[in-house]
Amino acid sequence: MLKYNKICRVLSLLVFSIILNSYFLSQSFAQNIQIQNQIPDNPFLFNCVVLPAPVVPQGNHDYLKPSVTDYSTPPDAYFPVLIVFVQFANDPGPDNSWWPKGSAPVFLNQMIAENKKYPVNGNWWDTYSQDNELLSDYWMEQSRGHFHLVGQAVSVILDYDYHHYQGAYGYEKVNDDVYAKLNKLGTIDWRHYDKWTTSVSVDQLSVQYAPDGYVDMIYLVYRSRPPNIELPAGGAAALGESFSQGENYLIDPVNGIYINGDYFYQGSGVTLTPGFGGDETDTNNYFMYAALDRTSTASFSEHEHGHYIF
Repeated sequence: MLKYNKICRVLSLLVFSIILNSYFLSQSFAQNIQIQNQIPDNPFLFNCVVLPAPVVPQGNHDYLKPSVTDYSTPPDAYFPVLIVFVQFANDPGPDNSWWPKGSAPVFLNQMIAENKKYPVNGNWWDTYSQDNELLSDYWMEQSRGHFHLVGQAVSVILDYDYHHYQGAYGYEKVNDDVYAKLNKLGTIDWRHYDKWTTSVSVDQLSVQYAPDGYVDMIYLVYRSRPPNIELPAGGAAALGESFSQGENYLIDPVNGIYINGDYFYQGSGVTLTPGFGGDETDTNNYFMYAALDRTSTASFSEHEHGHYIF
């Protein structure tokens, strides 16, 4: 009966997520289409890069990351997410009002709760603010009160324009520079983002509230998608390797915490861009879509994060 209840719970969460995502997507597409010309081969202005799905033991309610935070865990348990809004120097993306060039998104502080909150009188749907803690509110509601997503949102502007990363460097060098910028902020305690461990044997997968030396989840959200850097034309459920350290980037040497660029148990995040239209090999027929707004950032991150759960 317990296994049956777990399976039913996961299925209900998946259905609810799909329905709510459909609403978010429709709203964000409508706004983006007003800004950019719609093209025939990409009518939805978003693509998910398909990565090989890891094979995990059957019959478990968790996949690669936890789908709930309050079953057989300490009462203060939560799932940490660091949202990083990234733009290049002299960013080439179109001008807009919600994420101006050279500035953080105007909705930077409206994405996620910085601290775990608790339902009042059992009203889990009112635990987090939809206006100021959008992602925390979404995950709390789609899990019917069982998944607390907590963290912070930051903004970084790279020292180089996108031309610097074309050719031999690519997105791997971009990752190096983003991670260096994050440590220079001096506001991130990486121990707060290493809370969960996933281990697997031949026939059993275990997700536990205990650090494993890897950052649990980062959303890298790019303001634009320049050509020939190999950033995803939409989203990918991985961060990719770093140029200097490969798959595992040592972000916190003192505490031995790494950022893992793969899509697997230790994977540390997802990558989002607004995508592009036209032909990447033809500079005269290539144009970048407008930056993701608050709603589309939430919707697309939910999709990519979902690859780790379902």
